[in-house]
Amino acid sequence: MIQLAAALFHLRRGNLAGAQRLYERALGKLAEADPVHRGLPTRPQPLSSYQDLSLRSSARLLS
Repeated sequence: MIQLAAALFHLRRGNLAGAQRLYERALGKLAEADPVHRGLPTRPQPLSSYQDLSLRSSARLLS
């Protein structure tokens, strides 16, 4: 899950290559996990959906 968090951090900062690389690693590791761990879902959404959220969030910060 830490790799997914790091991928989202890279995405937020505009490092798409780093975000994609970490996201793919996270998917590989999370595929081995149970669908829910300690009440948290372990099946992330597609990276593009996070990018949309990141862009909207950044736009709100700038306005």
